Amino acid sequence: MSYSGNAVNFGPIDKNDFENFQIHPDLKESEYVPVKFPDLAAIPKCQKYSYPEFNSLTFTLPAIGEWSTYDVDGLQLLSSLGIDQLTLNPVKWDKVKREIASGTVRYPTSNRNAVIEDGRHRTVALMKIYNLAITPCAVPTQDVKDFLINAEASGLKVYLPNSSIMAY
Repeated sequence: MSYSGNAVNFGPIDKNDFENFQIHPDLKESEYVPVKFPDLAAIPKCQKYSYPEFNSLTFTLPAIGEWSTYDVDGLQLLSSLGIDQLTLNPVKWDKVKREIASGTVRYPTSNRNAVIEDGRHRTVALMKIYNLAITPCAVPTQDVKDFLINAEASGLKVYLPNSSIMAY
């Protein structure tokens, strides 16, 4: 195993140890070392949970503020995080997979700069579990105009929800 910053790069260890991760009762979430994957294909398939069909998931919006939803190119949105876009905390990864398995998922959110703000693990999990390229995303309604301008400028593909119609 080799280290890059605080993240573990996979070497000769069994990736399934990460995927079927069980929380160790003596450790806190902050004590787990994040794991950095080179691409989505390197993230092992989950054998721990059963998942509902994507179309039967219920997405919930953040409780505070007004939000608008879009579908975005997930990898392009994640690319705003740079080299850490696929660095995953095993505790958060397990929580997100459990959340998706329950059938109710919080929308990943983006800001006016078309940068993912909250929901990296959810975006990656939705892409991995459902083999998606396009994922849902919520944006504060007051920031939609700037979000769309910045998304277009950065090449982020943004679609109206559940359609192939570009939002800009």
